[in-house]
Amino acid sequence: MKTLYTFKVKKPSFEEQTTKNEEGVETTIKTKVDKDVEVYIKKPSHREIDEMDLFYSIQISELQAQGVSTNTMILNSYHDSGGLDSKKDVEAMKKLLQDLNIKRNRFLKESAEKIDNPTLLTEIKDISSEIEDYQTRLSSIFERSAESIAERRLIQWCTLNLLFLKENETFKMIFPGSSYKDKLENYYNMLDEEEESHIFEKNIFSKGSVLLSTWLKKQAETEEDFKLLESIIDESEE
Repeated sequence: MKTLYTFKVKKPSFEEQTTKNEEGVETTIKTKVDKDVEVYIKKPSHREIDEMDLFYSIQISELQAQGVSTNTMILNSYHDSGGLDSKKDVEAMKKLLQDLNIKRNRFLKESAEKIDNPTLLTEIKDISSEIEDYQTRLSSIFERSAESIAERRLIQWCTLNLLFLKENETFKMIFPGSSYKDKLENYYNMLDEEEESHIFEKNIFSKGSVLLSTWLKKQAETEEDFKLLESIIDESEE
């Protein structure tokens, strides 16, 4: 199986340790530990890419039939107000993107040279947060558009279909089901179970969906791109 990227998720497990006292009585103690498990993002085949395109198109059509506005319709509604972005906002955004690109390239270069620079990673995270805040303000206007809803559903489709674990040289799909609807139903049932139940799978879905979302938006295409994104995700969770 060809892969886009392999990331790690901590899986709770228990280790047993047996000790004897002076009378020879054995006592077994269970200790909870978190072990890193590798999760594989499958590189979609040509058939799967066609399925993704068809899935997205069907979602758009169904949402429009339900009366959900498209991005173009929403933009037209703002036409008389002079648009959504001021010139000052656009220039500020350009500057942030330039700074991010410079620092990102520096980070990749230093990583290749095995140089640890947590300060630089923090700066990249801060700039990324600023850009995300701006994009959030902008995207909030389109949050309920047909395209945005269809995109979120496509990310969900990819997360349920493209994540695998490896057992004895065999790749095993993480989220079971004979169809997308089955997988989605099983995932929702899993979410409804107790908080500690399936925590491993829930963490896989959470991290995998962020990586796949960035890949779908063509903001992460190389292994270095994914590594940087994973570093930011891991740091934010600490």
